[in-house]
Amino acid sequence: MRSPVARRPAARGPYFSVLIAVHNRREMLQRALRSVLGQSERDFEIVLVDDGSTDGAADAARDLFYATGTPAQIIHLPSNCGIPRARNAGLLAATGEIAAFLDSDDLWHPAYLALLRQVFEASPRPAFAFTDYLSHGPRVSGPVRQYACTASDPIVEMVTHPFIHTMSCFSAPLKAIRAAGGFNGALSRFSDLDLYVRLLAAARGSGKRSKAGGFAYLPKVAVLKTIHLDDRDLGDYEQSWAEYREAFLDAVFAYPCLRRRRRLRPEAKAALLEGQRRFFANFHRDGEAAGAG
Repeated sequence: MRSPVARRPAARGPYFSVLIAVHNRREMLQRALRSVLGQSERDFEIVLVDDGSTDGAADAARDLFYATGTPAQIIHLPSNCGIPRARNAGLLAATGEIAAFLDSDDLWHPAYLALLRQVFEASPRPAFAFTDYLSHGPRVSGPVRQYACTASDPIVEMVTHPFIHTMSCFSAPLKAIRAAGGFNGALSRFSDLDLYVRLLAAARGSGKRSKAGGFAYLPKVAVLKTIHLDDRDLGDYEQSWAEYREAFLDAVFAYPCLRRRRRLRPEAKAALLEGQRRFFANFHRDGEAAGAG
């Protein structure tokens, strides 16, 4: 069910649609939303998808939108459908030119959208854009440089050395994401990486091969990514990584752009395992030595 909060008087749509999916993160969501409301770039709408929350997260957001007069709409999903389906619901409702994603537990620098606008108003317009970020976890924190090209083919690079680690740093034209089919609802994990591969393939098909294969990389730390397990069990989370890793590899190596490169699957799997190791290095179980991943 869609709940409009404030209507934009202008005939045209906003430049940005800020897409946030949330499930039971009321306090973190308030922090994330305030980072959006603090943007120097003001031409945006917020599309918040409440993915079956039971903690009043959407109600608190609605109060904030009314208090600030923020153009926004809230979509209520009756039960927890998972992040890819929740994001797809947001994509259907969005009306902006550029979709900018923010996880409900992350923050944007006040100049984030302004930086993106400069990039997307350049010619030619990139297929997508992303920035660096500051990772903040319980045991490992620091700035993360996402992109250092080691392959001539960005599609191969994306699966063997994934170079976008969080959607909070990612944005793309809304039409391009819709044309690519949105997020794969069968992938509870890695649906973001799956989308990046399809967008790169679409950029190649359209001839956008200049300037790093059609995408724009901004080497600026513009996002705070919070590493936590406040709402997840460590064992269950590790199991979900393992369960969906093979499903993701099955999906992407069936795409025409990678079908003849299945020999790269072991390298791609190793890259996902390394990403998992880095993430879980922030946590350890009782009785394990510090640093165990």
